[in-house]
Amino acid sequence: MLINLLRNSRPIISSTRKYFYVVLVITFFFEDPLLAQQALIDSLRNEIRINQTQDTAQADRLINVARLLYRSDPDLARQYSEQAISLAAELNETRREAIANRYNGFTYWIQGAPDTALTIFQRSLELYTSIDDLRGIANANSSIATMYAIQNEVDIAVSYFLNVLKVYEELESHYEMGAIYVNIGNIYIQQQETEKGLEYFQKALSLYIQEDVQPKSRYLPIYTNLAQALITLDRLDEAIEFVQKGLEEVEESTGLLTKAQLNHMAGKIQFEKSEYEEAQRFFGITLKIYEQLESKRRMIDVWYDLSKIEFELENYSSAKKYLEDTVLELDNHTGMDVLKNSSYERLARVELLLGNSEDAFRYLDISKTLSDSLLKEENTKKIAELETIYETEKKENQILLLQAESETKTMRMYLISIIALFVLIATVLGFRKQQKRRAELKKRELRSLKMELENFGTLIMEKDKFMTQLQDRLEEVKTEVKGFETKRELNKVVDSLSQNLQLSEEEDKLFKRIDQVNAGFFHELRKKSSSITKKDERLASLIQMGLSNKDIASVLHIELTSVKQAKRRLKKKLNLGPEYNIKRYLTDLEA
Repeated sequence: MLINLLRNSRPIISSTRKYFYVVLVITFFFEDPLLAQQALIDSLRNEIRINQTQDTAQADRLINVARLLYRSDPDLARQYSEQAISLAAELNETRREAIANRYNGFTYWIQGAPDTALTIFQRSLELYTSIDDLRGIANANSSIATMYAIQNEVDIAVSYFLNVLKVYEELESHYEMGAIYVNIGNIYIQQQETEKGLEYFQKALSLYIQEDVQPKSRYLPIYTNLAQALITLDRLDEAIEFVQKGLEEVEESTGLLTKAQLNHMAGKIQFEKSEYEEAQRFFGITLKIYEQLESKRRMIDVWYDLSKIEFELENYSSAKKYLEDTVLELDNHTGMDVLKNSSYERLARVELLLGNSEDAFRYLDISKTLSDSLLKEENTKKIAELETIYETEKKENQILLLQAESETKTMRMYLISIIALFVLIATVLGFRKQQKRRAELKKRELRSLKMELENFGTLIMEKDKFMTQLQDRLEEVKTEVKGFETKRELNKVVDSLSQNLQLSEEEDKLFKRIDQVNAGFFHELRKKSSSITKKDERLASLIQMGLSNKDIASVLHIELTSVKQAKRRLKKKLNLGPEYNIKRYLTDLEA
């Protein structure tokens, strides 16, 4: 029975834990009272309107209004913080600009935009760092850590909080050091690493006791978080001790909201211990405070908890009344479908026990509708458990059959997903293997082309030498030989020219191969510059293959100096500076 009770209470406990985490961040790092006084806000806004002087006093007024408004009216607070940022920058007031950026970031965080808030907090950190403002650096790091914690980036969040801890150790700020321990602890609590979270809460308490931190009301967040962690670990007797310590301190500090939360927590602990009368007493105190604060949202949780007590005491009519209040008020709130579903489910059970079958089925139907949008398998199981109370054996068998079919479909989906994943992996691996094979073949082809081009360069040089000799020989023929002998000598010249024409054909074939192998490379080259010509492509391919300037000159039938000039022109077209290695650039481009 205790296990079932704990299971039923877990969503509420989780919700409370998250609430305390947010409260801690605000309390310790936003340096702002939880309830801003409207009269002060109105006074500051009036001063801003009257005083048109753009000085540091005006910047401070803008910052203070943003500080007081960012939670209740983030849009308006953002207007003031942005004005403060602009004015502080104009006045070269870096510290004020950093503070204004922080409050500007808070407005985005409040409205659920942690990414934007994170960017602004990082700007604030840069400004604080530029003037070596240690406390400001700590505050900005804390805000950044909080944003990462909200996004479940646990390791990054903890690293930022540890940076803050180092700053506060240097400043010997024991109160703030304890606050950091508590925030790190809450991060681990959110990750369900309760033991680790508890360890950090205990570090905070030990530090406060050792340094005799005053006033004692500063111990409250530590007591509440210690109690919450101990509840999660089912160490209820230890948890209630810390709640009682917290209540002793809150009486002195007269913090109504904190007092209500501690009494609510005490009631939950007593409920888990089956001390129902004590639980009712604590819940009753909590409810009165929330009524005083006109906090309907928090009253919902208390009504639900009171209904659980009445249910255990078999006071089903009273349980029904609390549950009806709960579901009625829940209709005015969004994002609370889990609690609404649990409330209707419990209400159906109560109506069934009171003999109101028609109402029980109606509430059960509402619960079913809600469960479809929540955790489907878990809620279906709960509904099945309720249906066993009033359905026949045949109905039970039908439900089991439906569940089996659902599980079969789920398994089939899993199998299809796994097979699809294997096919995808095999396709990717095959594609990569094919790419690797193609790349290797291309490398071989390029190596072969390079050797052929080097040999071709040698042939070109021989050709040039031959053409020179041929020219000299023709001159001799013209002066020395006549008649039949002239014809015979000229025939020899024709034969030599035929051989050199064959060399030109080989040249054409070689460059066609180069063009085919480098088609992709040329495409990438043209993307870099629209002014690339065919000659530029040919030069780039020879450079990329690693030919020397001398070999390139031979292959392209140009002077060595012309090769260097052509390289410079190509680098200019590719917007490369003189320091760039064009061969490395072209090789990387080809890759």
